[in-house]
Amino acid sequence: MVRKIIITIVLALATPAYAAGETPPPVIFADCHEGGCRCIESPLSITEMELVLGVEAPAGLEQQIVVDFYGNELSWSQISIAELDLISGGDGTCSAEAPLLPEDGVWSSHSRFVTLSCGAATEMLRASTEPHLNDDAAPHVIWGGVFDGAVYQSAWMAANPDAENVLAPSRQVSATVSEAHVTIPGDGGSMETSYRFELLSPRLFRADWHMSSQIGGQPCSWHIRSRVRKISD
Repeated sequence: MVRKIIITIVLALATPAYAAGETPPPVIFADCHEGGCRCIESPLSITEMELVLGVEAPAGLEQQIVVDFYGNELSWSQISIAELDLISGGDGTCSAEAPLLPEDGVWSSHSRFVTLSCGAATEMLRASTEPHLNDDAAPHVIWGGVFDGAVYQSAWMAANPDAENVLAPSRQVSATVSEAHVTIPGDGGSMETSYRFELLSPRLFRADWHMSSQIGGQPCSWHIRSRVRKISD
């Protein structure tokens, strides 16, 4: 607990050292626990990471680092990788050579509407669905060493057998991005749904679900965003 408090104080008081106007190196993800940190080069640019975190990167650093202390929320660091590793109990070395891969375990999601449009039925639909966006059971996911949205979907459907869902075949955009699209026919017209899964750290990914359909003859669409985090083994 004392070490966590020290880390928080150091992050708040550290002074940026990066020269203004220079191009910073790629974002490094530091996964820190008792005994040191594991460092991974993030596939996201600084701008993309700023959008994910909702906070601008601190200016004037030699290296832009996103840190995950003890499995808590991600945040920008204002101290070096060596300092992060030392504070966590390591020897001050943390080379960014490990590939970014998801860890097997139980993954829990927190979802929210980004957009929802269904004409006159918008508020009724929001009132009936929003309170239940996070009622799903957390699945146990065995990734098999690959970040694949279909693997998560299969595990989620097994954990939530009563939920209405269709397994959408996924397409690997990159080692850290997976996409899926499926068209579901219906009496009132087809439903178009697409997913994008983006791995942010070994224990965190973002999922975006876009849907368009007809409900009661009314065109409807929504965008739901989920932050999905590993919570246990």
